[in-house]
Amino acid sequence: MLEELGLKVNTINGRIRSVRGLIQFLHRESYLPRDYSADLPVLKAEKVIIQAFSEEEIARLLR
Repeated sequence: MLEELGLKVNTINGRIRSVRGLIQFLHRESYLPRDYSADLPVLKAEKVIIQAFSEEEIARLLR
């Protein structure tokens, strides 16, 4: 549903983490009979590999 709004996976997972924290708090404070946060799915995000600077690029940056 949130993906249909054009939100990225990391944004959706952040919102899920927030809701999960709220549910865990409500359970600890006895507002909920059990911790329902385990039922919330986490979307798999693509791993992004970041390229390191080459020695030449570092030398150019430090000039």
